[in-house]
Amino acid sequence: MTMGAHTPERRAQAWLDDASYDLGEAYKLFNAESYSWACFIASTAAEKALKALIYRFENDPQDMMHHRIIDYYTRLLPAIPELADVEEQVFTFRQYDSFVRYIVDTDLSAARSRYAKPQAEQALAASEQILQAARSIVAKASEILS
Repeated sequence: MTMGAHTPERRAQAWLDDASYDLGEAYKLFNAESYSWACFIASTAAEKALKALIYRFENDPQDMMHHRIIDYYTRLLPAIPELADVEEQVFTFRQYDSFVRYIVDTDLSAARSRYAKPQAEQALAASEQILQAARSIVAKASEILS
């Protein structure tokens, strides 16, 4: 594949495909009752959906190696006001960052004890809505960019 084949459209689609895969894996973790991991992987799916938009709408994306979903959202919102429709879902992930993977020093609680089925259901639903919005926005990107 030549470098010319790496168009913004193809990059966005690759990120959306990976986000879809991650969301599917998050559902598998949920079904296995691994709720903290389901929350974490759902957050990676949402993050990748927003990265798809950055790769689609920015000519030279920078700073793509961190994992702050809220930062990606606020970066995109001025150019894509339609994202405001998923603001609540984006802010759901404030609590599902790396926090879901580590012991908390304040009470020495393990991640698996802090996340149960309701939190995982919330994370999965939020991730699904963000991914759906990203797909829709990428599909009509030519209208938005003009």
